[in-house]
Amino acid sequence: LNKRISKVEKAKQAHDAEEAAQNKAKEEATNAVGELEKPNANVTDDAINEAQKKIDKITDPTEKQKLQDKLDKIKEAKAEKEAEDTVAELEGKNGAVSDQDITNAKEKIAKVKDNSKKEDLNKRISKVEKAKQAHDADEKAIEDADKALNELLKPNANVTDEAIKEAQKKIDQVKDPEEKKKLQKGLDAIVEAKAQLDAEKALKAFTDVVEEELKKGEKIQLVGFGTFEV
Repeated sequence: LNKRISKVEKAKQAHDAEEAAQNKAKEEATNAVGELEKPNANVTDDAINEAQKKIDKITDPTEKQKLQDKLDKIKEAKAEKEAEDTVAELEGKNGAVSDQDITNAKEKIAKVKDNSKKEDLNKRISKVEKAKQAHDADEKAIEDADKALNELLKPNANVTDEAIKEAQKKIDQVKDPEEKKKLQKGLDAIVEAKAQLDAEKALKAFTDVVEEELKKGEKIQLVGFGTFEV
């Protein structure tokens, strides 16, 4: 009987130790989850993982599930906030985003459990994608217009009316008002320089003709100016 009662005592000690360990595990898990539930809590992945480890040590299924439900809600709230913050940040960039930015945002949206919230975020990221397409198209238009101007500015460039018209078409496709204004100013300067050069060429051609005619002994009559001869 003494041997048997000794076994009972050992069993009690083991039971008491297990109960104490469980009480401690419950307390630690409850505190960990409680910290994450506080307003303005720093809910990091590491903090969530630590809380999960503490919950996993609990053997009481009811207590464990209660804390697990709380932690799952915290995870869901974190996922929603991260998705919301990411989408809002991209919305503020007016289309100046990368494909990777959009991919990252979609991955975060996929983690959102609330279907209504997820649908709203997906609509917003679709608008971001459209804004990106418009931004990329404008960047391409600016690049093309800038290239056309640089061609006209090259030494000995053949600045024809057709080349100027093509450059103007490219500038007209630019949407950014500041960039468009800058490009237009550059083209206007080229047009002005061409007009001045054309006038100089025309004057030179005229004086050459006059000189040749006078050398031949011919008279030159300019209406409104008079008649000239050598």
